[in-house]
Amino acid sequence: MQALRNEKPDTPSLLQYERAKALVDLLKDKSDADLAKLARKLAAEALNDGRRVFIVIPAAGSDSALRKAIASATLEKSDKFPLTLKPITTWTEPQLKGQQARWELLEVLRR
Repeated sequence: MQALRNEKPDTPSLLQYERAKALVDLLKDKSDADLAKLARKLAAEALNDGRRVFIVIPAAGSDSALRKAIASATLEKSDKFPLTLKPITTWTEPQLKGQQARWELLEVLRR
C-alpha cells in the first residue's frame, strides 16, 4: 500500500495512476488483518465459482504477509475457508539497479 500511496502521475508504473489512487482510496483504512481477510474471501469466492486463483510473491518472501494470510489456520477457524498454496514456478528477472528480483507463482487451492 505504501508504494501505491507514493505513486506520481508522471512516473512510469505497472498500474495507471488513477487505478493506483482508486486502490489507495478503497483500502487506505484497512488494517493488515482486514486485508488478509479480504484476500482469503476473494480467493474462496473465486474458487467457489469454479475459477482458478494464482498469486505472485517475491520468492525470497516465503514468510510474506500474503502467503501467511492465504494459508492461515487462525483465519480459517473464523472464516471457514480451508485454503492452501501449491507452488507452480519461480523465476529471476534481469538485474535492475544492482538487485535481482526472484518471484514465485502459487496456486490457491481448497484444502
